[in-house]
Amino acid sequence: MGVRSTTVGRIVGSAVLAAALVASCGQGTAGPTEPTPSPSATGPASLTCPPPDATLPASATRLWDAALTLADADRTDEAVEVAVEALAASGGRLPAERCEDAAALLDPEPKAEKWWDTARTVTEDWLKIWWAWAAVIAAVVLAGFAAIVRLPSWRRRRRWPALRIGSLDVDTAATGEDLGDRLASTIRSHLAGADKPNRLPSLRLAEPTDAEIERLPMDPVPEQVSWLVSAARWLRGRNTLHMHVLLGEPDQRTRTISCTVRLDEPSGRPVRRRGGVVPDGVREDLIEIPYAGSEPTTDDYASLAGFAAVWLATEVADIRGTRGPFADRTGTWFWNAHRHFLLGIRATRHEDVGHARFQYLRALEAHRKAADHDDGVPGRFFEAELNAAVVLGIAKNHALWPTGVRELEALAGSLASERAQLSGSADDHLRTRLDGLRLRAELNLVILRLNILTRRWLVGGEGRDDAAVRDLEQSLATLRATAEQSRAEDHLRRRVTLYARALELGIAEVASGWDRTRGCGSDAGLTRATADLLDRLDELPTMMRPHVVYSLACVWARRYARRGLSGARRAAARDRAVELLGQAVTANPDLRRWAPEEPAFFRLTGHEPFQKVIAKPEEKQAEAAEPA
Repeated sequence: MGVRSTTVGRIVGSAVLAAALVASCGQGTAGPTEPTPSPSATGPASLTCPPPDATLPASATRLWDAALTLADADRTDEAVEVAVEALAASGGRLPAERCEDAAALLDPEPKAEKWWDTARTVTEDWLKIWWAWAAVIAAVVLAGFAAIVRLPSWRRRRRWPALRIGSLDVDTAATGEDLGDRLASTIRSHLAGADKPNRLPSLRLAEPTDAEIERLPMDPVPEQVSWLVSAARWLRGRNTLHMHVLLGEPDQRTRTISCTVRLDEPSGRPVRRRGGVVPDGVREDLIEIPYAGSEPTTDDYASLAGFAAVWLATEVADIRGTRGPFADRTGTWFWNAHRHFLLGIRATRHEDVGHARFQYLRALEAHRKAADHDDGVPGRFFEAELNAAVVLGIAKNHALWPTGVRELEALAGSLASERAQLSGSADDHLRTRLDGLRLRAELNLVILRLNILTRRWLVGGEGRDDAAVRDLEQSLATLRATAEQSRAEDHLRRRVTLYARALELGIAEVASGWDRTRGCGSDAGLTRATADLLDRLDELPTMMRPHVVYSLACVWARRYARRGLSGARRAAARDRAVELLGQAVTANPDLRRWAPEEPAFFRLTGHEPFQKVIAKPEEKQAEAAEPA
């Protein structure tokens, strides 16, 4: 039985016990009585249980029974008082039955409180000041949360919270040009997906940003909520970065312009790299590009924005740990590979085919070298491989064309194999990219094979090669099947399908006209097919329409070169070819430089109207100024 003693009960019990012991001593002097303990042994600690056959007075027995009953009912204070009376009535003796329980009532040693009693007492005290404790707990939780979310390992991840470029500063003092606002807005438009750097008016070449390189929030904050945004940015802390672009002076010796790009923390300290493929150090780089004129133009400086935007996107992908998804969209996340790739595109636009090929190969080398040290981002830089093969097909050195065919065939096979290994919706973005690249590779393969056969027919004067014609027709069939089954962007598939229709007409002229004098088809049928394609030009972007018209001019030039046509039909075909070529070069003067090297126009080189169409504007002005 558990009994809880109180201070009052222990004091009263001790006093009554002492009085009873004194009375017992007095009785001993008056006459013989039962032996009692000596005064030194009469304390509560000396109480011992009597023998089982010991008896007590009836009144003492009733009192002990009453005390133990009260103790069983958890009425401890009353039980102690009755036990003291019972002890006095029994002459300081305990009852034989339940002796230990009776002794526990008079035990002066305090019993420890139960833990649940202590917890209840503490809880009652805390509840009296709950608001203070709630404030302390809330402050501790908020401080811990703020400390955690400000860690770089927590902050700069892909999903939450999104990395933000807080400011974009462009310093153009070294150039003497007021280009800061233009460069800043161009970089913002590239990153927002509103524009894509180094866009080419062609379906043949891949771009580094066929898919959006990155979407980074860089919009200004409304003044009405600036205080709230400032508080959120403080909490987000190092998740906000600042980009600085510093233009350098033009280098007249190397004929290059440059800019330095750097990322800073909100505190002003540079953002640093922490190991990996890229060496440790500050996230800062020097971008240099060549310029063509005697002095760099505003457009040359503006082209630096495309390089700076891609640099920023690669750095952000590295910081956020999204290098794999970034490489799936653009081919590679390594900045050096992108740098050479962009330089290759710039050289292609300036028709420096040799330098373009060199830069594409350097991009592939940079990607392979970096990929060897990064097991998490495997794969090939297919965009650079495609462009390196395409520039062989547009080179004026025709001996390089067969090499271009072999590289394009190998690339198309690799893309098909890579595509077949993909599965699941998680690879949709990669599947779209690979399908788009395969469409471009097969389109270029058809164009290059058509040009090779046209040159062999018209320039080389070789005899008909039926196997080569069958390969060309098979390439066209493969292109059509790929376009139908492809999951590339809809706009890309529509453009390739329309462009392939013009190529089909050219292939038909080669297949039916090479060393044949019959079966050339009617001019009316070719006229209707040409008119149908011209009516569908609205489906193409403005920049692509001249290329389709140029291809139709090549078709009519091949018709003119066929043997067995009457003089009137040949003259009509020649005039139609010159007319279409004139429309194409008027819409895109850059095509004027390609026409003299086009195999299909070989039989037109001595035709005066053709020479006038391809003549440069300054040559036309000089001719008009000559006296009659």
